Amino acid sequence: MWTALATFLQLRDAFGGWDYYKRLFRAYRELSDEEREALHSSGEEGPIIEKWIIMTSQQANVNLVPFYLCWAFPITEAAEAACEALPEWTDNPMLAYE
Repeated sequence: MWTALATFLQLRDAFGGWDYYKRLFRAYRELSDEEREALHSSGEEGPIIEKWIIMTSQQANVNLVPFYLCWAFPITEAAEAACEALPEWTDNPMLAYE
């Protein structure tokens, strides 16, 4: 039941505790109203998940796409492209499950 929360805890533990989420949510609040509206207007989760993957990667300053792939998140080509310039996360705890 609580398995989905493991991703949050893994990111928290790896990237500075709860300050990581404070920075992440601050970055979300700094999005323009139009950007936030575009994320939520389609009624589908795809754009929201894509933005989550990109923003969490940016805040961690590493490419988290392989991490989310291990957790079976739906990864779009746009999210992969947006994160590919970031360094590889060598301490990814999910690498053992690939």
